[in-house]
Amino acid sequence: MHSWNTESRWSRWSLLELTRHSHHHLQASAPFWKLEPHPEAPELPSGYYACWWPCLIPPLWKRWVSHRIPNYE
Repeated sequence: MHSWNTESRWSRWSLLELTRHSHHHLQASAPFWKLEPHPEAPELPSGYYACWWPCLIPPLWKRWVSHRIPNYE
């Protein structure tokens, strides 16, 4: 729930699979080249670089991602 994925190629390649952060939380010892996206993890609307500027404006960011936040009640 707290680690978001994105399959944006540029973010994946330049950030050494940081975009598959949920797998790291499930298996911290896995090398970065073996990380896979977790199917139940939330997905960013775009790559890390494209999400950078909107996240600096909280109302815009909340409107953009609120429907992507899983409800685990």
